[in-house]
Amino acid sequence: MNWERDWYNFTEDMHVRMEKGQQEYGDTSFETAPKETVKEIQEELLDVANWAFILWRKIDKLVV
Repeated sequence: MNWERDWYNFTEDMHVRMEKGQQEYGDTSFETAPKETVKEIQEELLDVANWAFILWRKIDKLVV
């Protein structure tokens, strides 16, 4: 395991996502109220949890 390489790859992926967001939305995210940002994060976390559940179901079916 090479955490430094993994960290670099992770931050590169973040950079790509930030650039994509800027192309799609401009810099409007930096101008929204913190309350709106919290709402967006909550929605994203629900998406992550839902995708994790879907993946769990797929893996569980492979193991059983």
